[in-house]
Amino acid sequence: MRRIRGMSAVELLVAITIVVIATGAVARAFSAGLDYQSRSEKSRDRIDARVRFEDRITRLIGGATLQGANTYFISPISTSDAGVEQHIADSVLATGSASLMLTSLFDATPVHYLTSTDNDFEHLNQTFGPQVGPAEVAFSLIPVGDAGNKKGLFLREQRPCDSDPKQGGAESDLNPEVQDIRFEFYNGAEWQTSWDSTGNEKGKLPSGIRVTYILRGDHQPNSFVVRPTISGGGSS
Repeated sequence: MRRIRGMSAVELLVAITIVVIATGAVARAFSAGLDYQSRSEKSRDRIDARVRFEDRITRLIGGATLQGANTYFISPISTSDAGVEQHIADSVLATGSASLMLTSLFDATPVHYLTSTDNDFEHLNQTFGPQVGPAEVAFSLIPVGDAGNKKGLFLREQRPCDSDPKQGGAESDLNPEVQDIRFEFYNGAEWQTSWDSTGNEKGKLPSGIRVTYILRGDHQPNSFVVRPTISGGGSS
């Protein structure tokens, strides 16, 4: 029988080198796979958050109504003593109003109301307002109250609506990732950058509202159109 020759030092080094290269390749492929999965999950989470954000705005604006007393659809909101709309320092969108206040029939009961440990119905109503009927809703990049270091798009909600649409209710940071947002309004012939159901457009709702926004980190703005589904019956 012929005896099998043992491996030389050179052959051993070659074999070790091949094993090291193969192991490195497998490790890099595994790491790339984990990185891709992580990026995919983050991208999916960002898309899901964007969909929820747009759905909430669509629901609230789509429920705009001018039926009954103390109902309105006004944009922009005056946010300075001079009665003009202020803009945030890092505004990037140029067309449209950066704020909107309206009366909506399609708002949901606040989570804070549902999760409150206080079972006193009267106290809940004093704190959050009655949970039926129209809600006063306002979107703005500039909060009415003290928001501390928070940024983004703020949502203010109040029930019942009152004669002062510029304040009251509870304010929350609807989406802290919003860098800028603009609202435009279609009157049946052209897009307008402002709307006032108590003034020039007395008792009227726009037939369409175009919402354009950009999130921090986005390269391009996003845009969608909302059509009010509640007819305006004239303001009182």
